[in-house]
Amino acid sequence: MRLDSGLADDPVMEVLWRDVEGYEGRYQISSVGQIKSIARVVPGPNGREVQVRERILKHCYHYKGYPVVYLSKENEQEKCFVHRLVAKAFIPNPDAKPIVNHKDLDKQHCEVSNLEWVTEKENTNHYWDNKEPF
Repeated sequence: MRLDSGLADDPVMEVLWRDVEGYEGRYQISSVGQIKSIARVVPGPNGREVQVRERILKHCYHYKGYPVVYLSKENEQEKCFVHRLVAKAFIPNPDAKPIVNHKDLDKQHCEVSNLEWVTEKENTNHYWDNKEPF
């Protein structure tokens, strides 16, 4: 499993953090695929304010093997694919390509260096050109 590969602790690799689009001030995504909840005060039950501490979120896994996290705001939760959050935050997409491809075919390897924007056809071709034989 690549998400906890220790690369974030590599002194040579600089880990960058950026706000998650649509969740600015609430969540940030790193260049190695970690998501953190930002410390903040939110309305709690009975109108009381609740302090949310900063923490790294744990990933869940989609039935197809992709890491996902659940982000919330205004009492609504959204399931977000980690590789798409990384790509949206760190990889320009001037051609508006719809798919995020894992260059090494490992769905759990969500570092920015392993991701690229592609078309559906490019994604399919990449898979068939690089998959391991049975």
